[in-house]
Amino acid sequence: MARIPQHKRLYNLIKHDILSGTYEVGDLLPTEYEFASRHKVARSTVRQALAALEKEGHIEKRQGKGSMVAEGGRKIGLLNIRGFSSVVPNPSNDFLLKPHEITWPDELKPYLTKEQTESNCIFIKRLRRIDNKPIALELTYLPNIGLPDFAHSNL
Repeated sequence: MARIPQHKRLYNLIKHDILSGTYEVGDLLPTEYEFASRHKVARSTVRQALAALEKEGHIEKRQGKGSMVAEGGRKIGLLNIRGFSSVVPNPSNDFLLKPHEITWPDELKPYLTKEQTESNCIFIKRLRRIDNKPIALELTYLPNIGLPDFAHSNL
């Protein structure tokens, strides 16, 4: 298996911290020296990671100030516990397929309890859109335990 280059690994760590809210929009990131010391990498490695983040719009470099989290890198903010509906102002044009009962897909079975495996699941498919442009396809699998008429309900 190929090894991930250090600058790519650092890029992924910083990007995760930005998207998860560890660093908020407008926050000043640690200096190159601090990142290098913390992650035991060369400053040139830090520069490569920061350059990639800047290119993608996650950070802005300011002369004499350092690197700050940019507005562009967190426009939608879907990677949080609140969920799509609370983050997007008007998710009015979602397309939802009616929930239906199916058997569990084989790839999910290793993650289920014995009770869940023995029950069917309720499958919900939703296309999330903003301004009629698709941005996410949501696939939800719920154990059909204690939900007798859920598959027949209108969501």
